[in-house]
Amino acid sequence: MNLRDLHYLIAVADLRSFVQAAERCFISQPTLSMQIKKMEDTLGVQIFERTNKKVLPTELGEKIIASARRILKEVDNIKELAETAQDPMAGNLRLGAFPTLSTYIFPQLVPLITQTMPRIRLILVEEKTDALLHQLRTGQMDAALLAMPVLDDFLETQTLFNDEFFLAVAAAHPLAGKGRIRQADLAGQQLLLLDEGHCLRGHALQICHANQAEEQQDVRATGLETLRQMVRAGTGITFMPRIALKPDDEGIVYLPFDAPAPGRNIGLVWRKTTARTALIRQLYELIKQAEHLVKLASSSAVASEDLQIIRNLGFIKRPLFNVQVFAYRRFDYRNAQGNREQAPNRRKLVGVGGGNVRYHRPDQVMKTDKTPRAVYYRHDKRRQDISQGMQAPSEMKQPFNRLGQQSV
Repeated sequence: MNLRDLHYLIAVADLRSFVQAAERCFISQPTLSMQIKKMEDTLGVQIFERTNKKVLPTELGEKIIASARRILKEVDNIKELAETAQDPMAGNLRLGAFPTLSTYIFPQLVPLITQTMPRIRLILVEEKTDALLHQLRTGQMDAALLAMPVLDDFLETQTLFNDEFFLAVAAAHPLAGKGRIRQADLAGQQLLLLDEGHCLRGHALQICHANQAEEQQDVRATGLETLRQMVRAGTGITFMPRIALKPDDEGIVYLPFDAPAPGRNIGLVWRKTTARTALIRQLYELIKQAEHLVKLASSSAVASEDLQIIRNLGFIKRPLFNVQVFAYRRFDYRNAQGNREQAPNRRKLVGVGGGNVRYHRPDQVMKTDKTPRAVYYRHDKRRQDISQGMQAPSEMKQPFNRLGQQSV
């Protein structure tokens, strides 16, 4: 019996077919059958039950096959140790992550790894948490991005970042007009959640139970993108991690929570016995850089209260050709008696699309009793750097209605 025979054994066990196993091993089917039969004769036991239609391992055969897998894995580890000793930054790097994270961080992480460690052959795995932990323990994976905490004496963990949750609602939803939301506002709400096995589902259920919210029992999704489309369609509301936020996401408002905001801690997990410690340390730093890039890209998706008011009205979000859109929103305060009053001749200027927010004193103040408390203007003659504190020119005093057409 040799290592080649063990490879034959594993191939038959995986494919349940001598013909297909022979093709995988690049030998003829009679040769493969003869080697397996020779192994059975040497051991004095039957490993496979054979019929004309299928091949099944015996009960003892299953144990022999499991031992063969461990032996071949240890052989691979020996080869890997030798390769690592020669060049720690070369060879295969098997990195895993669960679906609600991998989709959003891998596109930023892969270029960093290929540029920083060009001799690494990157193998990415997207699986649910339980499958990733199993592959880590069995040596099928070098490291994985998982939600903390991970309690396992065989594994080492290091926290990377906190992934804050936002409440994703349709633009027409009653909660969409809020600038921020409290967890207590979830009471009585029904939320869309992911299917069983996703760690994000577990986090979401904890928040729901703590705030008397419920899960929509008749609808579950297999991924965040499906949840996003259902929110856009008005099917319900859901939690969306910051890393998954998309800028200019039409029809959806992402509401931040008041502190302490719910979220999940993401960390890097690897085996304590790994010989690639230096590689893991560098991978850790690259993941932090990738997360920062994702955070920058998603930051514009978190609208201020003023921009969400414009969005909820159905007002145009982007400047038209040669048209710059701004919004002045009333700036209120409470007087000594506790009543809300309007600060005299002051408006909060918000450029649609974001930017620094400053307070200005426009030449004319338009009074309105309509809600929400906002007046919209168009400036279509020459660009003005309003964000730097310039006074709003008189030609901007052309109010628009909610459809973006000039009022008369």
